Amino acid sequence: MSDELDGKSIDPDDTVRTRHKRHFNGLHEAIYENARSRMYLGVHWRFDGTTGTDPASMLAATDNVGGVPLGLAIAKDIFMASRTNLRPSPTNVVPPPFDATP
Repeated sequence: MSDELDGKSIDPDDTVRTRHKRHFNGLHEAIYENARSRMYLGVHWRFDGTTGTDPASMLAATDNVGGVPLGLAIAKDIFMASRTNLRPSPTNVVPPPFDATP
């Protein structure tokens, strides 16, 4: 669900934004819709996502640039690593302090 269209967010004219719930039959459908939505927002071009024209062709595309191929490659790497050598982190690990100095 969108943070904007959650049935709680309010527009400048004090109207509540309608909740817009989505359903996908698989993660690939959500990935494809997300890639397309960025074009409609005007923040990306078509080639920034994938050359696929639907969820199935997106998965079969052999793109070597764009957010979708990169994201799918990262997901595949994580999945494969999890099957071989990733282990749960110890519960006593403390993250390093945040340093905002350049």
